[in-house]
Formats: sequence, structure tokens, C-alpha cells
Amino acid sequence: MLCSACDDAEAMKPAVAEPMVRLSAPAAPPGYPIDMTYRFRVLADSKITGDYHVMVHFADQNDQLLFTDDHDLPVPTNTWKPGQVIEYQRTWFMPATSYTGHVTIELGLYSAGAEPRLRLLGTDVGSRSYAVGALDVTPPNATTGVYRTGWHAVERLPDGSEWYWMKKEGVVEFANPGKDSVLYLMLDNPSDALRDAQHVSVFAGDALLDRLTVTPEQPSRLYKIPVPATAWGGDPVGRLRLAVDKTFVPVEIRKSLVDSRELGVRVFHAVIVPIL
Repeated sequence: MLCSACDDAEAMKPAVAEPMVRLSAPAAPPGYPIDMTYRFRVLADSKITGDYHVMVHFADQNDQLLFTDDHDLPVPTNTWKPGQVIEYQRTWFMPATSYTGHVTIELGLYSAGAEPRLRLLGTDVGSRSYAVGALDVTPPNATTGVYRTGWHAVERLPDGSEWYWMKKEGVVEFANPGKDSVLYLMLDNPSDALRDAQHVSVFAGDALLDRLTVTPEQPSRLYKIPVPATAWGGDPVGRLRLAVDKTFVPVEIRKSLVDSRELGVRVFHAVIVPIL
């Protein structure tokens, strides 16, 4: 009876916040970036004593899980006040997938402990997971880069994330967008074999777009670099060139590292998004 009473009390708890999600695009191919704006409106009399995290699931038309983007909030839930609005933006890249079609975006607030998810205001699709949006997965297109020269073979994890290690210089090719664009470029150097910061020059054709500083062992960083239409020239293929000032060979620095490749930086995403 005590457990039943606890369940009843939990079921009667009011919603604590209203979640909303806005997407920068209604559809995207694999590899394409979506800027997702999350907004939580804290409801009257809400009081959250625990620290909760955001669960984001992308489900196909049969409600099968395709992708996730679980993350921490920029404002801890135990500091939320009634009437407060928490809003922030994340860039999410469509993972590599063979699926095309409609995707439902579901959101919940969960605890790392045994506590149940928080009740939110909205359409509960089960287990306090709330439908907050949708998008369509389209077939691959030429806005995501093709890694041509100066790269080692792609490396992948079971979760679908992948990256390319660059050598001294690397060339990525795109279909020329023919208009002003934004380059979404995510890179890092996770190795502790190199202590000094690296500087990466980013060129479109012969035009220098930016010079980035990469500090080893720091989290990967996403850059959004403006690219004028004139930088691509008249060729139907647009060429992005990355050049790093320092490379390293792990085994030459520490024999236990084994890896004998010349390494520059690690690139996760290089995507051209035309400005509409």
C-alpha cells in the first residue's frame, strides 16, 4: 500500500515547466547542422530540488529511437524560479544514417539518480517524454564536405560520431554554393602528446577566412565562419584548405603511444550552409 500511495502522489505532481524547441531548418541530410533553440518557461509554484538533465530523443515513424542529444542545462534546475525563462542554443549535426523520412523530437528532464523524470506541460508520449518538434531526414547532398587530400582514414565510434585526422594540410571539397555561406567547422586535438597550442589557417580557394587556435586536450569547438560568395570563384567545386603550423608523430614523442602517423588536428564536421 505504501508503494501504491507513493505512486499516486507522484502521479499527482503538477508540471514544473513548459518546454519549447525551435529549429533553424525543417529538414536536413546526414552531416548537416541544425541550430536548436531550447526554451523552458518555469510554471507558477514550481519548486525543483534536484539537478536534472535534458533528454532529447529523435524517433522515426515507428517510434524507434534513431538519435540522441542528451545534454546538461546552462542553468541548473535547482536554481529555477517560478516565471523564469531559460533559453539557450545548441548546434546538433544530423548523424550518418540510411534512414530518410519524418522524425519526431521528444524531450524530458531526468535525474542521474533514481528519481522519476519531471512532469512537463505538453504532449506526453510516454514515461514523461514530451513531443516538442519534428524534422525530416533527407538524402545526402553536397553541402557536407568530401575529404580529398591530406587526411588519414575516417575513424568512427558505435554511436555514429566520426572524425578525420589531418596531416600538415587538408583539402575538403564541396559543391560551390554560389552565394554567401557559413562554414560550420568543428575540430580539436585530444592528444596529450603535444603541449603547445596549434594554429590552423582556414582558406576558401586562395582567400584566408580565419586563423584558429587549438589547445591540445581541450573540448572540441565549433566555429561558424562566414564565407563570401567571391571566395569560391567560378569553379563548380568549392575547395576548403586547412593548414596547421605544428604536427606531431605520437610514437616519436612517447613510444607507448604506438601511432606513427603525422597528425595535425582532428576534424569532426566541415559543412557549408548557404545564407538564404
